[in-house]
Amino acid sequence: MVGLWSSQQSYTPSKVKRDIASDCDSMVRAIISPSVEAEKIKKKASADEALEKVYKFRTSIWNKIISTKEFESFNDIEYFRWMAIYKDAKSDLSNVNPVSIEQKMALIEVINGRLIPTAMNAEKNLSADVQKLNALKLRKLQTRMRSFDLSSKLTRDDLEDFSSELMLILKGPPATLLDYFTKNKTKRMNERLMRMVQEDILLMGLKGMVERIPEKQSYTSLERGKYIVKRFFQYKIWKYLVIPYDLPWFERVKIPDELLEKIIIDGLDAHEQELIAHLKKQNMIDHYERFRKVYKPMAFAVGFYFYYDKFNDQMSGKLDENQEEEKKRFLDEFKELSDSIMEANDTTIKSEDTLKQEQFERVLESFRKKYKEEPTPQEYEEMRAKIFGKS
Repeated sequence: MVGLWSSQQSYTPSKVKRDIASDCDSMVRAIISPSVEAEKIKKKASADEALEKVYKFRTSIWNKIISTKEFESFNDIEYFRWMAIYKDAKSDLSNVNPVSIEQKMALIEVINGRLIPTAMNAEKNLSADVQKLNALKLRKLQTRMRSFDLSSKLTRDDLEDFSSELMLILKGPPATLLDYFTKNKTKRMNERLMRMVQEDILLMGLKGMVERIPEKQSYTSLERGKYIVKRFFQYKIWKYLVIPYDLPWFERVKIPDELLEKIIIDGLDAHEQELIAHLKKQNMIDHYERFRKVYKPMAFAVGFYFYYDKFNDQMSGKLDENQEEEKKRFLDEFKELSDSIMEANDTTIKSEDTLKQEQFERVLESFRKKYKEEPTPQEYEEMRAKIFGKS
């Protein structure tokens, strides 16, 4: 009768919370097999210790860079050669003793490359110093980018100064040295680091830039970056950067926008073989190095605009197809940027006559804007005499 009575009672679902049950279950497993849990904790502690060790090793390399003057004789070719050597090394690199500035910077770069995936997966376990440096980087970039106004043409010095600071931030110097290097930069150092950062951005892409500074909104930031690239190719803005650089070559080599878009986002390293295969189809594989040269300012422009968009509220809204005014502003601002980058990449030594002629053209244009008319023959000759001297 007891059995019959029990079977007739209605079933009542358990009111025990499943998360509590799960916790209890893990506790039971820990009690039954404490060695397994202890081993997990030990492995985690060992991984954290190894990560901290690598960060300390990178800091020790930065400390070996005595001053910014080491960059005066910096050799870009040597830097990339040593970077390839260190990348191929199978060891943890802790026994490497870099001597030259190129070796030091190359080793820092390779260490960063190995740290990025580890740091992104273990962000909560990073030391307070590393987290502080990430926040410091963002503040420095924010301050730097808010000082730019794309409505007025940027100068070569503006871009070189930003580039060198971005390069140092991407390479991750310790907090104690970051201020020193950004405040004591020389003209020569700026020029060297600008060439390095342009090459870096082409190789690692926009995604690589975002990962180098792992903030909490990294994935959101990358989506915004992809949106900028979409606009970039949608309005053919990239032609402003490529066409003035090497028009005959550009017209002969047909590279799909889709491939260029992937290279800008993921970096050339990720799509190098695809690009080479495409050039082979056109029997233009010998133009691979030229591609790298021509598209470096293009990749840099996207990286620059990404941070400009990020730290300037007026650029944060999404572009509607019908917002012609917004579209025009986007084009105009990027055109200003592209002109500046093209000038910054122009290393041609101009003659005195060429410089004087450029100055004369600027004076002539200022006269037209001020008086709304052309100068008289006498005024024209007076302006020429002031610049070129009396003949």
